[in-house]
Amino acid sequence: MRIKKKYFPIILLILCFIINACSKEGIENYQTEESQNFISKISANAILDDGRFLSLIEKNDRLLNKNYNLELLNQLVAEENDDVELLGQSLGFETTSEFINFQNEFVQDLNYLQDTYNIKEISEIELVDLIHQTGYYNSQVESDPFCDRERRNCLVQASAAYTLEAVGCSALNLTLFGGVVCYGVITALYLSEVDDCDIQYQRCGAS
Repeated sequence: MRIKKKYFPIILLILCFIINACSKEGIENYQTEESQNFISKISANAILDDGRFLSLIEKNDRLLNKNYNLELLNQLVAEENDDVELLGQSLGFETTSEFINFQNEFVQDLNYLQDTYNIKEISEIELVDLIHQTGYYNSQVESDPFCDRERRNCLVQASAAYTLEAVGCSALNLTLFGGVVCYGVITALYLSEVDDCDIQYQRCGAS
């Protein structure tokens, strides 16, 4: 289920406020040539060889295998609800402790990669390329080469965007109001994008 249009203004305002995504300086820095070429200044091979990078991508994908309730998640985001138990339930976790453990491991991987490789300076295009190079999503190709490739590219792009957005939330945690809301916002956007990938895949197969 896609995010309802009426939620978008609230979601975007919360996201911009929490991770400072809408600051003029942040947008300009993201679009600079230096940012676009950042990956050339570090070792891409080092990132690809680092198990924590693949671990993070796997965690992004594990969310998709949960029986999540995007309608409930959208509602929590719109209400700025900071109930950790409800957030975990909306994402399909059976217990709150399971959800907190998962989120803590996710943040640990994210903080490690940020501290080691400064991944927030990597452009989304470059991160998409790195994720492709892991080969993680290659196994998800099924029967139709064209449609499956399009879906895989869509999933990789969603995962890359989610990772970069999560960097802005990683300093927060689930014991703080901002941490719960920020995590809910970016995850709702991520799951909505993935739902769009599936819709496009179904349309591709039907054409």
